[in-house]
Amino acid sequence: ENRQNDLNDNLNRMLEAKRAEIESLSTLLETDLELISLRKRITSSSESQYENGTITATDLLNEINLEKQALINHEIHRINLAMAQADYYNISGKEIE
Repeated sequence: ENRQNDLNDNLNRMLEAKRAEIESLSTLLETDLELISLRKRITSSSESQYENGTITATDLLNEINLEKQALINHEIHRINLAMAQADYYNISGKEIE
């Protein structure tokens, strides 16, 4: 009985840690979307500045790269969230729906 309680306690701790990770990643995804929106606006502004000759092609490419990196980071975080959710189901013994 004592070992069973220890096992249940450990499982509950693991599940709570995964829940916290899932919550954190969900929040991060929301932040990513805000950052992507900002990056798109900055890139658009930079394109106008480039067309007007106020910034160089290098400056424009740097802004485009930052926008693309924000998109990549969002996808990485989305994959990490899916992995954390799968881990949660695995730990809990539930089937993934």
